[in-house]
Amino acid sequence: MRFATLGQIGINMVDPRLWLALALAIAAAFGAGYWRGDKAGQAQVQGLWAAEKATQLTQARERDAENRQIEQRRQSLVMEANNAARKRETVLRGAASAARSELDGLRDDLNTARTARGDLPGNSCQAERFRISTLETVFGQCAGRLAGMAEIADRHASDSLMLQEAWPR
Repeated sequence: MRFATLGQIGINMVDPRLWLALALAIAAAFGAGYWRGDKAGQAQVQGLWAAEKATQLTQARERDAENRQIEQRRQSLVMEANNAARKRETVLRGAASAARSELDGLRDDLNTARTARGDLPGNSCQAERFRISTLETVFGQCAGRLAGMAEIADRHASDSLMLQEAWPR
């Protein structure tokens, strides 16, 4: 049996089409093998990525839970501070009412002194009226301003204390 040579079959070894066809066949065979092997690598990478995402999600949930607990603690501090401020406000209103009551008592004493003209026999009625009127005016102005200033100071002290109590520790 005799084999035919390439030249007898009609294949020219110098023909670039032959080399191009051969290169394409090798590339196709290599690519098919690489593609099949790459699927396993892709699955492995996908698994690692999914595991990392699951870890990140778990950590994010833990951080969120911790942040919610911190926020709840802070909110409870604010609520406690507000409740304490309301209680102080009630006490301050009672103290202001007592101060007004005392002020009214002093005003009544002043009115009693005005009607009791016999206490100062050397003064004329006009001089005594002027003195009492001036005393009432000054007393009223001082009492009004003092009560207003005390109320503002008490409110400021209560607000300051509320903010200090509500501040996160």
